[in-house]
Amino acid sequence: MEYCRRVNTGQLDSVLDLFADEARLVDPLGSEPVTGRAAIGARLAPALSTSLHEEPGRPYAAHDGRSVVLPATVTVGAPGLPPRRGAWTRVMGVLDVGEDGLIQELRVMWGVTDTSWSSGPTADEEHRKELARAHCLRINEGDVDGLLKLYSPRIRFEDPVGSWIRTGLETLRAHATMSVGSHVQETAGITVAAQDGRHAAVTVSATTDYLPSGPLLARHNLMTLPTPADSGRARIGIEYVMVIGVDGDGLIDEMRAYWGATDVSLLEPAG
Repeated sequence: MEYCRRVNTGQLDSVLDLFADEARLVDPLGSEPVTGRAAIGARLAPALSTSLHEEPGRPYAAHDGRSVVLPATVTVGAPGLPPRRGAWTRVMGVLDVGEDGLIQELRVMWGVTDTSWSSGPTADEEHRKELARAHCLRINEGDVDGLLKLYSPRIRFEDPVGSWIRTGLETLRAHATMSVGSHVQETAGITVAAQDGRHAAVTVSATTDYLPSGPLLARHNLMTLPTPADSGRARIGIEYVMVIGVDGDGLIDEMRAYWGATDVSLLEPAG
């Protein structure tokens, strides 16, 4: 959020103060990274001179104590257009923040299909975004077998980021079966593709029964919520960003879910 605020002032030095000395910027993901404040400044300076404006969405924190995902709509001014009426791009920035509170790395995901100036659909980007949305749809349908067909046998997943990495389709089956058994419902939101030919990301609003997941999440310090008055009827809300990697066969071989304790809420039953 502070990054967007400073970008909107157009003051380059103020923006660079948020970065560590040897920080890395990859924008867009798939392009050559630049390292160090001077190189980042050289990359950002032309954009800041074009009346660039970033409208941030809600941030999503990870449980690793360092990662944050921030969706935003970036608008670049154009001659003759009112402010914030230029070409726009929907992006998701993944920030890694050090113990000193400075950005160590910023990876920005956006594809050609995430811009107002796109000349039309790009099959590869659309396929990756559709895979991310299909994950949510098949969870909602309770279709675990259908869900697994989206994934590679080499799948590695981390839900949430900062917990532990799990591997293989049978491990994913157990994870998905627990979700379906808890009546998880997921609503896919903003979806973007990276320009590395591999990644896509989607914002997700999910709800799930408090039991049996709630006490388990609390035991692993993944949420800090009061015990509901009626555990059997209460539900939990989780706002998260799912980042997927897609292999050469068009299957998901990497999945990372970014959410933290501040992204979890208790939904008491009505009445």
